[in-house]
Amino acid sequence: INNIKVINSESLRLTRTFDSIINYADIYSSKYIVNNVECDLIRDILNDLSYNFQDAAKIKNLDFVINSTQPEITVLCDKYSTIHALSHLVDNAIKFTETGSVAILVKKIDDVVLLQVKDTGIGFSEDYLKRVFSPFSQEKQGYSRDYDGIGLGLALAKKYCDLNNIDISITSKKHIGTTIELRFKN
Repeated sequence: INNIKVINSESLRLTRTFDSIINYADIYSSKYIVNNVECDLIRDILNDLSYNFQDAAKIKNLDFVINSTQPEITVLCDKYSTIHALSHLVDNAIKFTETGSVAILVKKIDDVVLLQVKDTGIGFSEDYLKRVFSPFSQEKQGYSRDYDGIGLGLALAKKYCDLNNIDISITSKKHIGTTIELRFKN
């Protein structure tokens, strides 16, 4: 059964890679049309993400949690691009975390919704943080790198956030972990 879960997880990763390339082309050619709607961040977006990433976290023996200060938090966003932005962030958090946890934390302060994706993964160097959102960029390059991927995840997440007027920022410490914060401004 574990082999089936690994195969399923890797096939989903390959599908996301193809989707990333297509979405990258759409966004950069200005073909993507934003369709803003009100949606419940927990019910409409995060619950689906939780379902999609529980197995990947479980395979790596990582704790995967979603915590919110409120049961419902409504945001105005393009649901498709917001789901994909968060999907890239969570996928990276799980991929680059070998032990510990990946947590999604949500809270509302006045009119601002804060969402954090926190991990206990490998982190980024201070130098790489300056170009972390560059397309086709990875901190470690070449055949000797430890992780697969094409370096589009964070670049796409940033573009999706820009389309939704969501501020995105990253703090990270090498070998300690990363926190990515999204600020939804309605």
